[in-house]
Amino acid sequence: MTGTGWYNIPTKGTRRGNCNPEFADGNGLAAGDPYGSMAYLSLVVPNRINNGQSLPKVMVLIQGLKLPVYGIEGQYLNEQFSANPAWVVLDILRRSGWKLQELDLASFAKVAAFCDERIQALDLYGNEIELPRFECNLVLQKRKSTGDLIRGVRTAARLMLSYGADGALQLPLPVVRVLAPAESGGPVYVGQATPFRRRRSIWRN
Repeated sequence: MTGTGWYNIPTKGTRRGNCNPEFADGNGLAAGDPYGSMAYLSLVVPNRINNGQSLPKVMVLIQGLKLPVYGIEGQYLNEQFSANPAWVVLDILRRSGWKLQELDLASFAKVAAFCDERIQALDLYGNEIELPRFECNLVLQKRKSTGDLIRGVRTAARLMLSYGADGALQLPLPVVRVLAPAESGGPVYVGQATPFRRRRSIWRN
């Protein structure tokens, strides 16, 4: 116990989760919900901060989960905090039961590089800035299906899922076409991707 309490992290978001060891039954076995696929922490504060008659208000500054990142050859590189939609989609697939050998990791890496490319934009005050082509900050506040989660992320980044010739699930690289000003009155970027051919459910038991 410190002057401000303590905390521990029972699980960082693994698929099966982990019960909080601070709560156990008469036999010493962990009790409660393991909270699969959800990161959570246990926080204890001293009585002088909260007398226990109400729940304390807690504010936490986080960067999210560290996501696995792969190279353009499909090789594992490291884990890092990322707002890249390609890595977010890959992480959701892995947490829903997809195995690495069932995924075309190189295609995810190529799309990740596409999403990370810096583009010109204007901020709220009209100033020219550079920012990544696509970013994704995902927060789950209630239970949703895997299909709904992936659909929301890929739609926001103009991405599609498809199957390659070897049967592996892949993330095709969007085709960006710039329309000439004479056609559109100004440069317009149009994204196209291979449609997702549904052979099997995204969800895995």
